[in-house]
Amino acid sequence: RGSSRPQSAEALNHELLRRFAEALGALPAFAPLGRDRLLQLGGLGLVEAHGDSATIIRQGEKGDRLCWLASGKVRVRVEDESGLEHEVAVLQQGAFFGETALLEPVPRTATVVADGPVQVVALGRTPFLGTLAELGAASDTVKDELRTAAVLRNHALFSALDGDGLRDLLASAHIVKLRQGQAAVRQGDAGDVLYVVREGTFEVVRNSRGRDRKLARLRPGDWFGELALLGDGKRTATVVAQSDAVVVQVPRAAVEAAVLRDVTAALHVLEAASERMAALRQEEGL
Repeated sequence: RGSSRPQSAEALNHELLRRFAEALGALPAFAPLGRDRLLQLGGLGLVEAHGDSATIIRQGEKGDRLCWLASGKVRVRVEDESGLEHEVAVLQQGAFFGETALLEPVPRTATVVADGPVQVVALGRTPFLGTLAELGAASDTVKDELRTAAVLRNHALFSALDGDGLRDLLASAHIVKLRQGQAAVRQGDAGDVLYVVREGTFEVVRNSRGRDRKLARLRPGDWFGELALLGDGKRTATVVAQSDAVVVQVPRAAVEAAVLRDVTAALHVLEAASERMAALRQEEGL
């Protein structure tokens, strides 16, 4: 199975180019570029027309473009290891998806299907990187922000965010870079932020009755720290970087907003917390 070919793909007209450039500029990643460069970048895009139920991107395919929903709405679906597909979000006009594909041809993590006729502005990776290279120092900032936007957008807790919600989340999030062997959090410390792993791997270690026990290994896209948010504010384990790594700190207020906005997000938090509490009880022999 693959994604559908668009019914048409054309250059942007003046009005659509203006809207697309404004939408890019509203993202923290692109804000430093300024209006003229955003118009230059936006002009590299093509507007694609897709019919009802068309598969715009397919999970597992290597991505080659970022997409901006110019009109209509789409449904985001994720296939689990058993082959069952679950709908995780509905995106409306103005939403972005596929940010990671602007940086490298990594496999798509979800399938996006048109819910009725849609127009999508697609910005390809090759022309994007070529133009970005001309911008000098600003390109590193843009790439860094795109990686953060992608890991948060693809996370179950935040996948239902619209464009404004993603911008607010990125504005409140904080990036922390860690060296191999450095602890992101330590057992017993107070904590009021959630961590999402952007790059690298981590080991979760809990000291129980004077002995350190390894509970889990975390990879990009995994999260930790939710037990402190839901419980007494104390970290229940130490999380140590096993390689040079990058994590995204999401403040309590942003997590609470996601939970209040989306029932599915709330269930993800509770499910993760329940699994980790069960592991802790087993560790304590309860």
